[in-house]
Amino acid sequence: MNLRITLGIVGLLLGLPLSYFFQAPMIRNKMPLSEYIKMLPQIISTNPAGIGEFEASMIGNPPAVLIVTCLICAFLFGLAGYLIERNRKFDS
Repeated sequence: MNLRITLGIVGLLLGLPLSYFFQAPMIRNKMPLSEYIKMLPQIISTNPAGIGEFEASMIGNPPAVLIVTCLICAFLFGLAGYLIERNRKFDS
């Protein structure tokens, strides 16, 4: 596997915990990072457990924040891999 793909996958995986810091303060105050990681399937499919309808309307769209953060991290890490590979070709 080339460096672009490898770093893209690493960025995708790092985007999961990083998305916690971009969630609404109500989610960050409700649960620590470890619980957020454990509840990722629930966060993707619905609102996290323990958050009522009124609170849910105030937290925005947690699945969208998660997906966008993962995609941005994957893109940035993939771009870094591309630039590293390109510089290696010029050096050779």
